[in-house]
Amino acid sequence: AAFAKEVDPRRITKVVLQTPREKLGLQLGTTTIGSSRSVVIIQGVRNPINSYKLQEGMVLLKYTSAKDVFDRIQNGPYPIELEFLNLAAGGDAFDDLGETIVT
Repeated sequence: AAFAKEVDPRRITKVVLQTPREKLGLQLGTTTIGSSRSVVIIQGVRNPINSYKLQEGMVLLKYTSAKDVFDRIQNGPYPIELEFLNLAAGGDAFDDLGETIVT
């Protein structure tokens, strides 16, 4: 089964997919930061029972296109480690319950 580990609980969440049957329930997209840097972002969270603490706007590290992520998930090899960076997780971007308040 997939599992998540908070590498830095306020910034990075690592998700490990063990098999191709596991689903994250995420809609991923590719966007450009600055003039030329492409990154993969979470555009939507489709699984309301998302225990991975993943949110819209988080950046998937080590990938530059959503197509590359889909290809890797489809073709393996497994396990696949995915690290998501929360860009809003700095300074005073948290409420009293530890949730990010910047989206």
